[in-house]
Amino acid sequence: MSKKHKERTRADAPTRAKQRAFLAAYAVIGNITEAAQQVGVHRQRHSEWMANDVYAEEFADAEQQYVDRVRGAVRSRAIDGWLEPVVYKGRLQYEFTPDPDRKPEPDEPPYTPVKVELVAVRRFSERLLEALAKAKAPEFREKLELGADQSLSEILSRSFEPAKGKK
Repeated sequence: MSKKHKERTRADAPTRAKQRAFLAAYAVIGNITEAAQQVGVHRQRHSEWMANDVYAEEFADAEQQYVDRVRGAVRSRAIDGWLEPVVYKGRLQYEFTPDPDRKPEPDEPPYTPVKVELVAVRRFSERLLEALAKAKAPEFREKLELGADQSLSEILSRSFEPAKGKK
């Protein structure tokens, strides 16, 4: 490798700081343009930095960190779910818990809430759970069986035919 090439790919301290900031942002955001904007560099700078083997390895690591975040989010929505507020007649629903020890004053209503909580139900993404199951557990994957008298082109042509009775 020539001296000129080494100089071009070796990053000085301010550039290294920008690279580290960009990689940290990319690991969270997962988008080159947005990470560059957050750090204050042009998105093309990343392409220039990729000529440096050390930076390219660090970028691959940041990309893997982002993929792991996505996997975590998919797992969370599929298995842990999320709370979705209950809406009835266009209004959020709340649960009121009274204080059993409090005696209302004569001019107060008999029911004085102490604690007000939003009513929510836990939702899960069955589609994401199915995708996770297919990715991690072979028994959930769709199986394609070939008969001795069937060709692959016959099976594929049947797979892409529209179902009868549906438009």
